[in-house]
Amino acid sequence: MRSDWAAVQTLSAGIQDFTDFLRQFHNKILPDGTLDDRASAELSRIRREIEKQKRQIQESLRGYLRKLAEGGTVQDELITIRGERFVIPVKVEQKRRVQGVVHGASSSGADRLRGAARNHRAEQRPGPPAG
Repeated sequence: MRSDWAAVQTLSAGIQDFTDFLRQFHNKILPDGTLDDRASAELSRIRREIEKQKRQIQESLRGYLRKLAEGGTVQDELITIRGERFVIPVKVEQKRRVQGVVHGASSSGADRLRGAARNHRAEQRPGPPAG
């Protein structure tokens, strides 16, 4: 039996030990394979900035949507995301009153999902801090 283990030991002698290397990744990769926000201070800062920009865009769109709803341009005061862009449902007959790109249509065909012109900032990623 001891000779069997000696053979295994001989075969495995050339295998590298990656324990220290793998420790660097501990608690940085989530079970779904994405990086945890806490993987680095810079990643955390960037993700916080992205969320801040999303909130600002949503707030701006909510105000814009309220104005459109008062004028009967939209059926529902609803903001959704289509292809990583915020979109609002615009009545087909009112589509010329809203600047932006049509990203699709509702299943009934009564509304067009339109990304308002002010929405294009959503795709920009924050750069490194100035200074």
